[in-house]
Amino acid sequence: MARLLLTGILLAAAILVAGCVTREIEIITVPPGATVEYDGRILQQRTPCRFPFVWYGTHEIVVYKEGYHRERLLAEVKTPGYEVFPIDFFSENLIPAHFYDLHTFPFVLVKEEPMRQANAEEKLAMKKGLLQRAEQFRREAREKVGFVPPSEAAPAEETETPAKEEAPKKP
Repeated sequence: MARLLLTGILLAAAILVAGCVTREIEIITVPPGATVEYDGRILQQRTPCRFPFVWYGTHEIVVYKEGYHRERLLAEVKTPGYEVFPIDFFSENLIPAHFYDLHTFPFVLVKEEPMRQANAEEKLAMKKGLLQRAEQFRREAREKVGFVPPSEAAPAEETETPAKEEAPKKP
């Protein structure tokens, strides 16, 4: 009986101290206080912030703050060795240790400058760049659908059309 009780206590103790894995992502921005959008959901907390994640792989992180350019990152969160199948069963359930997996992603936000502060030369360069990107986009879109504008199409070859023969008139 005592042996059974001791076995039960040891089993309960083993379950209580069993393995555990904590997975977190940390976002740090310069300057702090930016809004974070993680996989399409806006987080309540501002940067710097930490939050748990469930799965490894690629996550989309968007960071933005008033007066700064929006930054987007497709973050690759790599699986550590102790989380690879079938080892993960032991690390999460049986090994009496706590694993802490933290992935940190830093962002440096660039301040936006209003157009009215740009000089004429900068405005002209921005306009030229915008027109070049528009033309490139137009060209790529036309190539994808196979559209050739009439101005670029090869001229049609002129062929002589035979004269219509007139049917003899009936008297």
